[in-house]
Amino acid sequence: MQTKLTSATAYRYEEMLTGGHHNSLGNTLKVVADVEADDARMDDLYQCFFSTDPIVRLRTANAFKRLIRGNQERFTRFAEAL
Repeated sequence: MQTKLTSATAYRYEEMLTGGHHNSLGNTLKVVADVEADDARMDDLYQCFFSTDPIVRLRTANAFKRLIRGNQERFTRFAEAL
């Protein structure tokens, strides 16, 4: 994978979100739980939108949707970028 990821946590999330069937969640729920434990990790998850792997990008969007549904204030700082 060649990505623009800049943190070790973002790379770990990319690894967790890669692979498997494109219709499956993979480890999306584990990533969501990890980010819910520390909102600062939203920045690391956001970096996964720039993965070269389309499955990672799809699951990142799914994770963001789940995180924002629980707390819309999380989305505020990403609104313009997305």
